[in-house]
Amino acid sequence: MQVNPRSLLITRMAAEDLPCLETFDCGDDEMNRFLRTECFNEQELGLNSTTLLFFNGQLAAFVSLCADKLALNDFEGEGLPRKSVPAIKVARLGRDRRFTQYKFGRRLMYEVFSIALDIADNHLGARYITLDAYPNRVDFYESLGFVDNEPNRKDRRTISMRRDIYSDFELDM
Repeated sequence: MQVNPRSLLITRMAAEDLPCLETFDCGDDEMNRFLRTECFNEQELGLNSTTLLFFNGQLAAFVSLCADKLALNDFEGEGLPRKSVPAIKVARLGRDRRFTQYKFGRRLMYEVFSIALDIADNHLGARYITLDAYPNRVDFYESLGFVDNEPNRKDRRTISMRRDIYSDFELDM
């Protein structure tokens, strides 16, 4: 579904946004609890940075980012001078159930790509974007170029994934 860009506001979470969090429901109680009770406090403590996406004045999606490091095996680290590299972690990504048809999760991930490139090009070293995906969301992240960090590990509650910040991506909105 096409969205008028003028109906969107993408902004860093601020104290005045806290009342908007109460009506957000992504269908995952743990994710809703994090957004309502921990997210802003963790941002104030410098543990994450959360970006909110508003659609026509309603909170539609959010993404929280933090710092990470990624350990590489011998084959993956070719051309890199170390075995672990700095990364930007998508700590949480949620989209309100009322807005499933708008691809706001995808839109926020493109925002993450833009933020990651800006950080890596202008502020500090970072090579990958990492995340821990629920098994039912792996296809979504694979469509964005993420790969499984541990493809041979079985019985995982979440799937550790990564994407090279400098790999190409196409906007599919």
